[in-house]
Amino acid sequence: MEHDTHVIPHNMDEYEVAEWLESLDSVLESSGPEVAVEILERLRVHAKVAGLNLPFTANTPYVNTIPARLEAPFPGDQELERRIKSLIRWNAIAMVVRANRVDPDAREPRNQDRPAEGPEGKYERPDHALSVRTQKAEQPPER
Repeated sequence: MEHDTHVIPHNMDEYEVAEWLESLDSVLESSGPEVAVEILERLRVHAKVAGLNLPFTANTPYVNTIPARLEAPFPGDQELERRIKSLIRWNAIAMVVRANRVDPDAREPRNQDRPAEGPEGKYERPDHALSVRTQKAEQPPER
């Protein structure tokens, strides 16, 4: 028996199991897998109604209800959306890196609830460090 994957209880007739498996093979050949699945599902429901405690299976088949030929084309520009998603990720990384920076002049770690204080005790703009770096980067190199 090529389909025998379970241990058969001692009081079960092996020929009866072989007949059931042959019947299933016959349904598969003559009517196809859809009919075989329907018959097995009805057997499962019938067994449950009869009070049999069947083992639980968490695997359920995924069935796409819309055939691929009837699916609508993707709306919008996929390349533009990919670029936007990449920029959002890049921005998130930059914010995390900036938040994790340690000020070497500070005695205590920076309080994340309020912005860092500048040299005159005033609060700095959140983009202050970036604007200073940008200005320095845009200056021509000294010769």
